[in-house]
This record gives sequence, C-alpha cells and structure tokens, in this order.
Amino acid sequence: MPEDLQALTLKVAALVRLADALDYSRLESRLGEVTFGKQRIRFEIKGNGSVIDAERMRKKR
Repeated sequence: MPEDLQALTLKVAALVRLADALDYSRLESRLGEVTFGKQRIRFEIKGNGSVIDAERMRKKR
C-alpha cells in the first residue's frame, strides 16, 4: 500500500474507533462541536450517555 494511502487509512481507522466508542452506552450520545488544532482534534459529546461515551472515546484514542 502506498505511504500516503497508509496515512489516510490510519486516520479513517481512528475515526471508526471513535464512532464505535460514541455508540457504546446506547444512550443517544451525539457529536457536538469539533475543533481542530495543529496536533489535536477536540470532540464535544452531548446527550444522556455523553460522560460514558466520552470516557470510552478517550480510552480509544
């Protein structure tokens, strides 16, 4: 696999892991504001299961 495609694949895989974590509690958490920094992306998680799902996302990064 070409190097540029590997980098993209890793980014997509990370987003899939985060999406899986967001659905963990099954309490209808949803994505709020997303902010981008040089080395970080910050996701705001809203909804009834937000604390549970945000912690799960933090562990999966």
